[in-house]
Amino acid sequence: MEASLNSPNGLITLTTNTFIIGRSADNHFVIQDPQASSHHAEIRSDAQGYVLTDLGSTNGTFVNEQRLSPRVPRLLVSNDVIRIGSTRLTYEIAGSDDVTVRAGAHEYPDPGYTPNAAPTQPWPSSSDYNPATQPGYQQSPASSNYPAQPGYPGYQQPRPPSAYSNYNADTAHGYPDYQQPQQPTYPGAQPAQSGYPPQQPSWAGAAPAPVPGQFDAPGVPGSQAVPPVSAAQPSQKKRIGLIIAVVILLLLVIGGGIGAYLYLNRSTPVQTLDTYCSSLQSGDYQSAYNQLSSSLQGSFTESQFANAESDKNSKTSSCTHTSPMVSSISATATLMLGYGTVASESASVTLLQESGTWKISQGVGISTPTKTLTAYCNAIKNNDAQGAFNQLSSSAQSKTSVAQFTQALQQLSSPQVGGIKSCTVSNVQQNGSTATAQVQLVVGNKAVPPISPSRVTLIKENGIWKVDKSQ
Repeated sequence: MEASLNSPNGLITLTTNTFIIGRSADNHFVIQDPQASSHHAEIRSDAQGYVLTDLGSTNGTFVNEQRLSPRVPRLLVSNDVIRIGSTRLTYEIAGSDDVTVRAGAHEYPDPGYTPNAAPTQPWPSSSDYNPATQPGYQQSPASSNYPAQPGYPGYQQPRPPSAYSNYNADTAHGYPDYQQPQQPTYPGAQPAQSGYPPQQPSWAGAAPAPVPGQFDAPGVPGSQAVPPVSAAQPSQKKRIGLIIAVVILLLLVIGGGIGAYLYLNRSTPVQTLDTYCSSLQSGDYQSAYNQLSSSLQGSFTESQFANAESDKNSKTSSCTHTSPMVSSISATATLMLGYGTVASESASVTLLQESGTWKISQGVGISTPTKTLTAYCNAIKNNDAQGAFNQLSSSAQSKTSVAQFTQALQQLSSPQVGGIKSCTVSNVQQNGSTATAQVQLVVGNKAVPPISPSRVTLIKENGIWKVDKSQ
């Protein structure tokens, strides 16, 4: 048997007993298909023809879109379509198409019998046929033996025989000894009407007599057919209508639930400010930083923001805000920040929408005059000379050393002096890159200058506010 595969690359004749197909280069037919395995399938000849076997491939082998069981041979038939991944191969047997064509009896020289049926001649249509025009036609008179035929003069349509063909209800009473026949008394019998033949028994299976104008009488000639009306149709329509109504109601409920969820979880200025404040107080500085706009985040990194907010000497202890004033594209509010018993401050903030989410775009930074003075006071209260010294400007640090600053702080903290009782900040006034404030340091029961002057000046150095000098 000569067989072949019709592939995208052309016709491949199966000349070997085993023909292996796969993606590996050592196959008889290599398929460049990512869904083909290295050794995907094989075609092997046997006594009946060629069989196809899937070699345990990952994505399977299909014949006429039916997946083969792994390692179970399948006998191939001509014109079977083998699919491996997206590659299709058509199995063909030489001469199979010729057998299909030679199906007529005229192809065989001696069929062994003579056909009985004569060749069929086409009949003329009734509209074109006229017997008078046919060759040799002669009109024959009608006789009792040969009645007139349809289409000829004198022809009358024969009537079907009837048991009452010769019955005349008007003259029946005129015959001698005529007696009206008795009507049967079995169930279903109806009295005969005058002038009509006797009514026939209405036994099971008998067709009732036709009534003029009657509709839908099965088996009765002359009755008019009425389309059947199914009693189940109204109830079926009701069920369909009920199902549609339930589906629409479910869609409305689901849509309403989704809409309510989106509405309740939508971004608002209040939500952004609440998240910012709660994150600051809980120490979740990443979430607080995420409430800032991309332009504000460009001013300082998340690490710088976290370091400034996590400083023990200037940590935010409270955060509240006013109700935002919202316009179509922006909102404004006031943040109230508290730093323990040392200080508090208010900051006017502006919010904008970014990709449908409200973000703080102005009014928040990693350093303010109040935060710097808060860190300064808390460091002095905690006897942290280095922490307090770090809040001084480079100009102020050049006028004293850390050792001298430490010694002066230790004297104020000694029991002989009475110790530092409090340090508070008030009346902070900012003007561009400078600011002034009042710092009150209480040692024992007295305010002690010059470490605690009534007035200090701050300047910005590299974006950070520093205590520059006292007055």
